[in-house]
Amino acid sequence: MGQDSLNVTKVGGDTRYWSARNIALRDTLAFVSAGHAGLRILNIADPTNPREIGSFDTEGQLKQSRWQVVSRT
Repeated sequence: MGQDSLNVTKVGGDTRYWSARNIALRDTLAFVSAGHAGLRILNIADPTNPREIGSFDTEGQLKQSRWQVVSRT
């Protein structure tokens, strides 16, 4: 399946006070590095209504991260 970057449709969003620097996706979760707001974790199972379900204070500005995802067996 190819991606057509000229034919996209916005289906949802989030209007929180922080801005996303990087986003990593895993199943129904979005891990967002959000500058001074640290790491934010969103449940995107319903893409029209993303919900923040967790966060991690990085004690400073988180601009970029290296992500490692470990799955459960």
